[in-house]
Amino acid sequence: MTIGAAPPAAGANIRLYMPNSTPQISNGQTWATFNSLPGPLGSAVRDLVFSSGSAVGDIANGDIGSVVDNFKKSFEGAKARGGGIAKQVATGAVANLTGMSAANLTSLTQGKIYNPNTELVYDGPGLRTFGMGFNFIPKSGVEAQQVNEIVREFKKWSAPEEEGGMFKLPHVWKITYVTNGKVDTMNRFKPCALVNVTVQANPSLSYHSTHTDGMPVEMAMTLDFKEMELITRQDHDDVGGQGF
Repeated sequence: MTIGAAPPAAGANIRLYMPNSTPQISNGQTWATFNSLPGPLGSAVRDLVFSSGSAVGDIANGDIGSVVDNFKKSFEGAKARGGGIAKQVATGAVANLTGMSAANLTSLTQGKIYNPNTELVYDGPGLRTFGMGFNFIPKSGVEAQQVNEIVREFKKWSAPEEEGGMFKLPHVWKITYVTNGKVDTMNRFKPCALVNVTVQANPSLSYHSTHTDGMPVEMAMTLDFKEMELITRQDHDDVGGQGF
C-alpha cells in the first residue's frame, strides 16, 4: 500500500506492506428520530406541512407566512368542530393547571397517551475514521535506520510548522491499496488528516530488548486517520471496485 503526503513537495510516497488486518471501514449514515407534536394536533401539522405539495413549495420559496396562515385556519376549523384536536387542546390546558404534561394526565386518567408521531429522518453522511497498525522487526542497523525514518516521516508531516508566530497546517494524506504496482479493487480512501501517530517498542515482549545500537528489536506503529470529505453515491460509481 502507498501513503503519501500532499502536496507532493512535502515528501516522497511511503510504500508499506499491507497490514495483517486491514482497517475496518464503516460507511455510516446518520438517521435521527423526529418527534412532531403528539396526537391529532401533531398529525394535522404533519399532514399540512409534509403531505401538501403547496405547503412544501411555500417553505422552499421562503413563504413561511402562507404555511402558518393555512395551519391556523385548519386548526381553528378543527377546534370549532370539537374533534380530536379540540379535546387535545383542552387536555393540555387542564394538564398545565396541574403541573403535568398532557401525556401524564391521559396516562393517569385514561391509561393511554397520545401517539407521539415519531418518525425517522435522514441527517446526512459522516466523516470516516480508521486506524492502521504496522509492526517492524529490523534485522540490521540499516533496517533500523529505515524504520526510524519511516516513523519520523509520519510524525513530521502530521505536525504543524511554526512560521512567524503562527502554525502552518499539517499535510493531508492520500492512501491507496496497491497490488503489483496497480491500484487494486479494495475500498478507496478520500484525502485524510493523520490525527494520531502511536509508537511502541517491543509490544509483543514482556521485557525491553534492543540491538547493540539501542534500537528495539521490534517496533509497532499505529496511524489514526480521519477523512476530510464526505462520500456520495456518485463517488462509489466513479472509482468502481468496492467503491469507497
